[in-house]
Amino acid sequence: MAFVLCRYAILGDGCQMEGIANEACSLAGHWGLGKLIAFYDDNHISIDGNTEIAFTESVDSRFEGLGWHVIWVKNGNNGYDDIRAAIKEAKAVKDKPTLIKVSLLIVAMICIDFWLVVTITIIICHDL
Repeated sequence: MAFVLCRYAILGDGCQMEGIANEACSLAGHWGLGKLIAFYDDNHISIDGNTEIAFTESVDSRFEGLGWHVIWVKNGNNGYDDIRAAIKEAKAVKDKPTLIKVSLLIVAMICIDFWLVVTITIIICHDL
């Protein structure tokens, strides 16, 4: 079995608002970086509160326009099999980077972002 190195990144709503992040993602799409997988923590929260106050664009459409393959995991809170399937699908795409949009619901002040990182790390390491 050959070891295939992939690069992973985690992006939040605040990252999506930054111009430099968009420029880097545009370049990754232009270069066709097929071994780049970015997880987008879509929880509609920014440092200033709910993203509705300043950020309403379709991130999916923007990344598709930048030449990325886009996968949407609708239940990121406990859809572990869906996350695993999305990672497998992303690894199969060789000619463009992949954005895995993971929709999360923030409840009761629980740090879901931390658990998303832990979950993704466990799935990736387990499947190596």
